[in-house]
Amino acid sequence: MWLSQDRSGTVWMTRPDGRTSTLQDHTESASHRSALEIRTVVTDSQGSTWIGTIGKGLFRVRSDAQDAMPEGLSRADGLSNDNVLALFEDREHNLWIGTQYGLSSLRDGAIATLNRREGLGSESADALAAGPDGSIWASTSNGINRMDTARVAHVNGMRARALFTDRENHLWAATSDGVARMANGIWSQVRFPGLTLKSVAAIADDDQHRLWIFDTEKGLYRWDGLEIEGFSDEPLLKGKSILTIRADNQERVWVGLYQGGVLVLEKGVFRAYSVRDGLADGSINAVSVDDNGTVWIGAEHGLSRFDGGRFATWNSAQGLPGERVLWILPAHDGRLWLGYTNGVACVDRAELDRALREPSHQ
Repeated sequence: MWLSQDRSGTVWMTRPDGRTSTLQDHTESASHRSALEIRTVVTDSQGSTWIGTIGKGLFRVRSDAQDAMPEGLSRADGLSNDNVLALFEDREHNLWIGTQYGLSSLRDGAIATLNRREGLGSESADALAAGPDGSIWASTSNGINRMDTARVAHVNGMRARALFTDRENHLWAATSDGVARMANGIWSQVRFPGLTLKSVAAIADDDQHRLWIFDTEKGLYRWDGLEIEGFSDEPLLKGKSILTIRADNQERVWVGLYQGGVLVLEKGVFRAYSVRDGLADGSINAVSVDDNGTVWIGAEHGLSRFDGGRFATWNSAQGLPGERVLWILPAHDGRLWLGYTNGVACVDRAELDRALREPSHQ
């Protein structure tokens, strides 16, 4: 199901078959709801939110929409496939759509598709990012590809598990051979002093332009471009797996753990936060920072916000549509987009605060 809110504050529920009702009028039991499998979400330069799904194609929720119906695009409209794996908007405002059977671009309502016939290394494009020159790069099962709306250049022999653009607009890739970086249009493996990383699962950068890398076999590292520092001796990281890394605007680095809880590195010291501090329980799936610098945490059992010393937490008991928050996308208008296994919710931050003040308010 989908949740959206109109300008009057009314919350609407839209099922995958298009049937729409207000939340107050909805009486169908949870066991009969159709699930929508969300894979990826992006907000474009116009404020519209694009939602890629498995099997249902692509949906757009306009920022100024008056009604509750998201606009859908599918294979029938020209998409290469209805399994959407990745989304990215380039600086010319083209929307790039990576699917199971190719890559599509959307500009002014027109869809162009790139696949093996145009030189794409594989039919499946599962990660997208922008290069420093504005070029678009896609990761496929047969390598990384550089493209524009008309042609594809295939880079053989390097498949990226993830693509990452840092704050200085440098393009990085986590590959089966370690970490790669693009310089002057050329990809090369990054060699770390005395260390080989081949199972990189997470990459992030901080405001001091250092790269944070988590390797599932060797642990967490920080690289400043010359020296690499490991944190394998950190007691709080012993036996822990990292799902997400994010730096905020206060020189803190947040590490979300599979086992639950977050670690925060501040002034060279790690501190652990858990449910005892008000944090939502379960694996930490997402860490996001909004325009005001507020840190939001998505966990298996709710949404949390860091309030300086403790966390405020919301879940289904406070009116959220589910427990498992997979991703968080703060919007510029004060709302939060939340991704669940059964759909997407848009919530107003003022309403979250009200739910804390008034426990009966949902």
